[in-house]
Amino acid sequence: MVVYGEVLFLENAIIGALLLWMTKRICGEEVSKAKLLLGAVLCGLYAFTLFQREIPWLVSLMEKLMFSVVLIRLVFQKSRWLWKVLVFYGASFLLGGVTMGILGLCSVPSVACNGNLYLDHLTFLHLFSGVLSTVLLFRLGISWFRERRLDWKTKHPVRILHGEKEINVQGYLDTGNCLMDPDTGFPVCLVSADLWEMLTEGMEPRRWISYWDATGEKGFLCVIEPDEFQIGPFGKQKRCKAVLAMGSAQRESLQWGGCPVLINGYFLEECMGLGG
Repeated sequence: MVVYGEVLFLENAIIGALLLWMTKRICGEEVSKAKLLLGAVLCGLYAFTLFQREIPWLVSLMEKLMFSVVLIRLVFQKSRWLWKVLVFYGASFLLGGVTMGILGLCSVPSVACNGNLYLDHLTFLHLFSGVLSTVLLFRLGISWFRERRLDWKTKHPVRILHGEKEINVQGYLDTGNCLMDPDTGFPVCLVSADLWEMLTEGMEPRRWISYWDATGEKGFLCVIEPDEFQIGPFGKQKRCKAVLAMGSAQRESLQWGGCPVLINGYFLEECMGLGG
């Protein structure tokens, strides 16, 4: 098989640029175009190790790891560089798996040496298909991860004991909710109308507090003080002193993330201590 140096360089430079871009996006770090171009050129040049004599796999592995570390430290900031190297390899596995799957389906011939791979008759369509598929999967994965990460940080199990009632639901942490009960000094957590009816069934709340929110809305809220208010998964619950009030259905549907309890921002430290 004839190996064309310019094709080898261009293939690996394009793939290297994409991997560095994916690493940049995942790590959330700003990187100049000049540094990305430098990294792409280095990846293209590294591909010529294909022509070196065969070496033991352990030596080849150490060579690749050393190149990755040097590449990441040249392109990115030096903080958390080990994490960035791991992200770079994760992006490499994703891109390699998708692209090789497409090329395998297209029966593109190749040659391998020292852990490097050269693809013969690689057309722009083959390369574009692999890159486009990887970018699409990457964007979908990032969107999913960000949604899950938001849920991990804002949604927490809540256990309420009131009289003979025990209710286990999901609560939504709202750092903008800083309402405090003027009588007890406890933070006020809002609950949905359905949950309020469950908690107050058979009893009539007799205490009211005034409120004034960030939108300028003001008025009075009927409140109850539950026997126990716990935040966290089973076995890791943290007992918190809280007062409960019924929130409007409109506010619930817009801001509560589908949860029947809006946790007061006062409990941010407790929630973060649970690992989000």
